[in-house]
Amino acid sequence: MNLRRSAAVLLLASAAGFSAAETTAILGATSILSATAAPQIQDYLENAREVKAAGDVQVIALSIIRLVANVGHLRTPTEPHPRLLVSDGEIPEPADKAEDPWTAAIDARSTQRLEDHLLDNAAGYPMPTRGGFGWHGPYLDRLTPDPWGSRYAANVGLLEQPGGKTVIVVSAGPNRIIETPFEQVGLKPAGDDVVALVGRGQ
Repeated sequence: MNLRRSAAVLLLASAAGFSAAETTAILGATSILSATAAPQIQDYLENAREVKAAGDVQVIALSIIRLVANVGHLRTPTEPHPRLLVSDGEIPEPADKAEDPWTAAIDARSTQRLEDHLLDNAAGYPMPTRGGFGWHGPYLDRLTPDPWGSRYAANVGLLEQPGGKTVIVVSAGPNRIIETPFEQVGLKPAGDDVVALVGRGQ
């Protein structure tokens, strides 16, 4: 308990008619309770972050699935198929220090913003014609960084590549390091990464 809070407790206790001994006992009990509850509160907050990240990656994955079902592909008239879609947030560290596709910077061609595809159609998909393909968004209400401040990422470039590689949305998790391989067959999250399946390549 900090000094300002201790002083406030003392003032309240003395105003309520408690003696100095009673006030000291109240401060001691409050300090013990605070020290005991702090680790449990921290665990609760970390569990809440993990639950939020798990929900977020599922919603983003479902939104990408809906987008692809509506537009038929992620290629726009003027741009190639993006390799990676990312949200706002800090770029996480790769598991090894070698260059990793998960950590690519936004470059308007191979690494694009999830928001441009799912929220505001800045990617430039055609609007739907009667009974035809088109952008039916927005597919999300909003998109934020993961609970630890890192960006979400989806390796959507694998959707149109042969070999059946797995397409996922990933959060780097509490350690802010992406440990799940960019290309894999099957769904095998690594480390404390939080992932959701989008689909598999052709």
